[in-house]
Amino acid sequence: MNMKLKSLHLFFLIMSFNLTAKEQEQLVNHLELASLMLKDGNLNRAQVALSKVETSDEAIDLQRFYIISALLKIKQNDDLGAIDLSLIHI
Repeated sequence: MNMKLKSLHLFFLIMSFNLTAKEQEQLVNHLELASLMLKDGNLNRAQVALSKVETSDEAIDLQRFYIISALLKIKQNDDLGAIDLSLIHI
């Protein structure tokens, strides 16, 4: 196999891994993940998962998103932040 063909093969291999990673990222339910992280006490990881939730997506349960966000704020001792979040959907 010549060098150009090896390089081209490597390029397509890398691109296929890249597409697979993007597809897997789209399959992750970040809201559900945040809920589990919060339940397990992994507050930083829950916050990261919540930051990845696409609130503009019509399939997202916004009420659940704000409840989990408020619960996270309470566990982080940010009561005012939790109150602000709870007032969004009243």
